[in-house]
Amino acid sequence: MIKIMFPIRGHSYLECDRNMGCINQKSPCETPDEWIKVIREARQKPCPFHVIEVDQPLVRKWTTFLSPMYKKTCPFLSRPIREIRVEKDHPRLVFHTHHSNDT
Repeated sequence: MIKIMFPIRGHSYLECDRNMGCINQKSPCETPDEWIKVIREARQKPCPFHVIEVDQPLVRKWTTFLSPMYKKTCPFLSRPIREIRVEKDHPRLVFHTHHSNDT
């Protein structure tokens, strides 16, 4: 089975997504040091981004680090998600589902 889940394009409700819009995604960066420089220079008002450098092993084991905080359901409003699925038993069918947490 192949399952692809993707958010519907549009405005996000999360602050972190708005902040990502400030960063130049087409910067020719290859190393973490280059990305740190681009992120620090991405915003000046209301204040520059504060970048905290962490040990690389923490980044590589982020699922272990975040597992105590994981929640099965999204506790805040988010964008709708589409799911496309193809199954081995039905190779000519494409299944489509629309997920939303509208309440």
